[in-house]
Amino acid sequence: MNQLPEVKVFKHSFASPEEYQEFLCDLQVSSQFKMRYRGLYQYYGKDLIAFKREKPRCMIRNEFLQVFSSYMTDYLEDHCPPSWNDCHPPFWEELIFAHFPHHFKVTEEEKEVENFLSELNKFVKRIDKNAGTRWTQEVRTYSDEALIDLKICERLLNRLFLKQYPDFHKEGWDFKKDFDRIEHLLYHFNRSFHTLFQVIDIIDETVILEKLDDGRIFHTRGLPVNIIKPDLLFFGTIGQNSGQFSWRWLLTEGIYPERAKPFMLNKLYNLS
Repeated sequence: MNQLPEVKVFKHSFASPEEYQEFLCDLQVSSQFKMRYRGLYQYYGKDLIAFKREKPRCMIRNEFLQVFSSYMTDYLEDHCPPSWNDCHPPFWEELIFAHFPHHFKVTEEEKEVENFLSELNKFVKRIDKNAGTRWTQEVRTYSDEALIDLKICERLLNRLFLKQYPDFHKEGWDFKKDFDRIEHLLYHFNRSFHTLFQVIDIIDETVILEKLDDGRIFHTRGLPVNIIKPDLLFFGTIGQNSGQFSWRWLLTEGIYPERAKPFMLNKLYNLS
């Protein structure tokens, strides 16, 4: 008999009408960056809401808070550290290298990385001041180390997404039409794999990919070799027809720096 998944339910009693009114105000603010209700009862919720209130109309800040709150409530969920003091270096490393790239937005400006890292450093500085922690220098170091590789990942994702959806930036873009076209393309291949790959080497127009769950090697075409560098991680779909040696890169869901590898593998194995 299959065991049903456990669901944690939060119950909270309000001590006064004023506390309930404060809750409603916090709920209204937090809903603007899509924080789940559970965040309203956790230590980080108040800090995220206060950071939002400093610049209520700033879209860059709002997008940062969407990513950060999803990290705490969706990605980490019940494994979220119990306090800011317990957010040790691996917490920040996983946020920057593994979680944030999953939330890249496709933009013509390609400034997602700079915007996120700038807001993150401001937020951590605020936490250190209010909670007495000392994470500012740690996060600054990770940000500096991540900048170049994250920019490459952002640029690659933009190029590959626009290859899949070439009319994305045009007015009246028909998502369903493009989606149906890609779905039709996928059916034309006899074999396909949808998983996490790592770039091993680049030879002319061919990218050598390793399938990380079993170590198999695939000679793959259809990737922008002028931007790609070895060790990057690609989550997506490759396909091959009978009698062909090379595989074809078909669909991109995420691109990550090599530093994300232990976190990505941990997630991959936990889902399998």
